[in-house]
Amino acid sequence: MHTVLIADDQPNIRTILQTMLERNNYICLEARDGQEALDISESIHPDLIILDVMMPHIDGFDVCTRIRRVDQSIPILLLSAKDDITDKRIGYQLGADDYMTKPFNEEELLLRIGALLRRTTRALHADHSEDPGNLQTDASPGASTILRVGNLTIDLLRHKVTMRDQTISLTPTEFNLLTAFASNPDIVLTKEELIERVWGENYLGDAISIPAHIRHLRSKIEENPSLPTYLETIWGFGYRLNSQKNL
Repeated sequence: MHTVLIADDQPNIRTILQTMLERNNYICLEARDGQEALDISESIHPDLIILDVMMPHIDGFDVCTRIRRVDQSIPILLLSAKDDITDKRIGYQLGADDYMTKPFNEEELLLRIGALLRRTTRALHADHSEDPGNLQTDASPGASTILRVGNLTIDLLRHKVTMRDQTISLTPTEFNLLTAFASNPDIVLTKEELIERVWGENYLGDAISIPAHIRHLRSKIEENPSLPTYLETIWGFGYRLNSQKNL
């Protein structure tokens, strides 16, 4: 069973979320403010955090920032009463994996939680499935567990990304997004294709800000994120990873 930390200063929201999640076999932890959320996440390490943006003492954005300094792997879903693209952009730039507005649809929230946990679980299983000294590739003919584009290397088994032998720390969403591009170098991927590959074809993705995720990914792989040369925008179509550039 997965453990979910619910961080929200409104008791009724915590109760609604706890009832919904426990009905679907999740174990719930509660935090009444940002400091409690940080304390619990540090001591118990939940599988996923649902984080309210507007909380006293330390707001959700600050909590997200502090968690990402020490843990890039835990999925973070932000909840906010503000349906504002600026807040969504800030959330994604700080390392959140998803963003939903209040009031929320229970079915959609459960779908998003499930999608985030599946991606993280697959990554963790891959990370521990092989001993580092005895690495074996997939048994299928021609299959590989390593993707290379220029100086960028993605180890699919260990969930590890390096560039010029320097490790790049990515969130689960960023890792899956970069893997989608590296698996299809020089091919333009549309927003719809990225959502299907990274979030799943049944994911309700109207609120997914692909540009925000792209900006955050560029900040980690581009020498000059404001003038990207590797992860290119193809205006009117989508994005592509340019294999002709020496990453």
